[in-house]
Amino acid sequence: FFFNDTATTEIYTLSLHDALPIWGALSLVNPSGFSIPFVPGNLGMDGLGKYLYVGNIVTGSSSNQVAAFSIGSTGSLTAVSGSPFSYPMSLMQGDASGNYLIGVTQISGDNHLYVFNIQQSGANAGAISPVSGSPFATVYAPFRIAAQPSTGGNLVYSFSVNNTTFTSNPTEGYQLNATTGQLTVVAGSPFTAATGDWGQFDESGSLLFVFDSYKTVMYGENVGSNGALTETLSVGFFDDPWAVTDSQ
Repeated sequence: FFFNDTATTEIYTLSLHDALPIWGALSLVNPSGFSIPFVPGNLGMDGLGKYLYVGNIVTGSSSNQVAAFSIGSTGSLTAVSGSPFSYPMSLMQGDASGNYLIGVTQISGDNHLYVFNIQQSGANAGAISPVSGSPFATVYAPFRIAAQPSTGGNLVYSFSVNNTTFTSNPTEGYQLNATTGQLTVVAGSPFTAATGDWGQFDESGSLLFVFDSYKTVMYGENVGSNGALTETLSVGFFDDPWAVTDSQ
């Protein structure tokens, strides 16, 4: 587990105990934290759990740099060569393959998704660089994203709000090309039956839960192989934040 302290320039790592009598307990890997070159904002990881990416908090804008760290077997962090990188990403999430990092600026009017290659080997392993064609145009300005977590998953969904009417927009779906990292629009996107400003996959990647904080409604969506969304449930939901877990 990683968490940031926005009052300092440090990130903390927690290890999860998996044996009795303290099963499930958390302990700090480094009680003093890991220093980074700016005040940390949102945290994101690659899909294989090898690297941690951190956006910075900038007064008047969302972010203008991304710090990258390799994650050691004990949870220790080591800065990636070349970090921090000069990309204005406020929120980031890796795809299941570990090859790509998808990001958004969370800036009103920026109707784009950004996709980065993650360097897999060599002295610069963990470094990021834009894929060809990035950024990719979206209908709405993305506020949050969800990348399919299952092995071979290649779907990315974005969630946004209308700042004029203070309502959630329809969910947008994209397929991520495993070879190039380029995004293409899923047929039927945007999905008007799944409006929300936040979404999360279950661990299998076959269900997408979309939350509309303005209506306090949770939508459960079956995810088709082509990325189409089919609603399976709609329930009132009155708490934020939330998380999805599988029972198995």
